Amino acid sequence: MTVTQFSNELASFINKADLPFDAKVFVVRSIHNEVECKYNEYLNAVKMAQEQAKAQPESEEKQT
Repeated sequence: MTVTQFSNELASFINKADLPFDAKVFVVRSIHNEVECKYNEYLNAVKMAQEQAKAQPESEEKQT
């Protein structure tokens, strides 16, 4: 399942739910905030890994 398919299914599920509009908006915003937070954590992890990869060869060169 792609992210787009998941998003469409989730939107369809939320729209079918017997909830007030405000509750639907709350659910969508909560999911969006959680996804955004996890994505930022992922970007930070990738950035740190890249920085470590750059720093590691330099330290190995200094040892030889």
